Amino acid sequence: MNQNFHGRELKLDDFTGGAFVQDFGGGVLIAESYTILHVGVPQALMLASFTNPVFPSLSMNAARAIILIKGVSEGLIDGIGVTGPVSNFVFEA
Repeated sequence: MNQNFHGRELKLDDFTGGAFVQDFGGGVLIAESYTILHVGVPQALMLASFTNPVFPSLSMNAARAIILIKGVSEGLIDGIGVTGPVSNFVFEA
């Protein structure tokens, strides 16, 4: 969690808003993968990040929380991969 988070535990509202997702991994027979989520990014910064190359780093720093997920898999694996999608989380009751 970073300086923009105020609390002890993440709540649903902390995930609401824009999100940057970086996913990368690879291996041969045994692979590791990592996913990094920057969640709770203000919408105005998300929109600005598409128009100016400076804003993506500002947007990621404005995230309410940064979540790291690590995974390991085994099987017929041979390769590497990197993705960087942009998302928006909305929760409705």
